[in-house]
Amino acid sequence: MIKGVIFDHDDVLAETEPLHCRSTIDALARYGIALTEEVYYDFWTRRGGDLGKFLEERGINADVKDIRRTGRRAYQQRLYEKLTPLNESDKVVRDLSAAYSLAVASGSYRPDVELSLRLMNVFQYFKVIITIEDVTNGKPHPESLLLACQKMDIPPEEALVIDDAEKGIIAAKAAGMKSIAIPTSRTTHHNFSMATLVLDDIRKLTPELVSTL
Repeated sequence: MIKGVIFDHDDVLAETEPLHCRSTIDALARYGIALTEEVYYDFWTRRGGDLGKFLEERGINADVKDIRRTGRRAYQQRLYEKLTPLNESDKVVRDLSAAYSLAVASGSYRPDVELSLRLMNVFQYFKVIITIEDVTNGKPHPESLLLACQKMDIPPEEALVIDDAEKGIIAAKAAGMKSIAIPTSRTTHHNFSMATLVLDDIRKLTPELVSTL
């Protein structure tokens, strides 16, 4: 029986991955480092890479902290200008909160995630928020999901993970949790064979559906 639902943030609750992508591309360009959308969505979104690994794999010596700060400033500005809930995800969150404990487990930074949730007016519905600062290993490692369960005080087998990307579904499987994949146009080619269920729209994620899992 499911007692808690753990949401990924980017491109599940809000269409923020394109904002991350554009901000990262622009930040790297200031240092003369080229990055394409195709590489971003494969390395960051599908594989769970980060800026440090990206530069290291390419033998690029650059100030990671400064690039990251530049990218995050641009990202937060884009949040204020362009953020909207993805496919009425705010209503989905409100409806589920009446029956289940809710958490976010995101590979983004806490100030960015909390800002997004507040702008969408859903921050108050989440009992637990896990971000990159809270873990040593990002997805596809299950650390963030297991920590969310620990803080919600529910066993992994009673948690349901909602993610748009392959790395999140792999993490859920490794954690012993059920999962629902909700691919976007950028992740439809990912391997979701480990997911308990695949939906094409978050609006189909109802309390009634969750109760059947």
